[in-house]
Amino acid sequence: MKFTKVSMCAVVSAAVLMMPSVSQAQTCGTGTADPSCTGTANAAVSTTTVLTTVIAVLAVGGIVWGIISTVQNSRRNEVNAQRAAELFLRENSLQLAQDMAAGSGPVLTDMASGMEVSKGHLAVFNRVMREHRRYLMSLADKSKLTPVRAAAFFREMAALIQGNPELAPDFGRFIAHQDSLASQS
Repeated sequence: MKFTKVSMCAVVSAAVLMMPSVSQAQTCGTGTADPSCTGTANAAVSTTTVLTTVIAVLAVGGIVWGIISTVQNSRRNEVNAQRAAELFLRENSLQLAQDMAAGSGPVLTDMASGMEVSKGHLAVFNRVMREHRRYLMSLADKSKLTPVRAAAFFREMAALIQGNPELAPDFGRFIAHQDSLASQS
């Protein structure tokens, strides 16, 4: 079976949902009196957190690319990208809303990394997302969220990045990198 980048993105996004959350992984809290608690629980938390972040970054890049690309974007790939986008937004909706309101946070950082926004432009990315949070979050509203609306969220986010003079070069590099990867497969 041959996997496309978009179908792999859907698989990776599903894997994120199946991974234990930090609260599930941590069985021993700080200062616990339980003698059976060791550093293993904290290691599991750290490993799970890091792995979840890495997978989220990869998923965002694949989702955005799958939604906006015209190269090899069959209807099936488009549907897979839309489903992955919906899955990502459903799983991260609360933290995304908090990040958008605050103008920074882990989900926004993962999204910026996934779209290869340079670290020097992270504050600009966060500011742009915060300025447009009401519209973007209306597309990501869990009660109305569909694969098509989730795709619209990422398309709008990409358009905002492309339209910003500071972020546009980063987005151009992201597209060139994704084009390069697509031509290799």
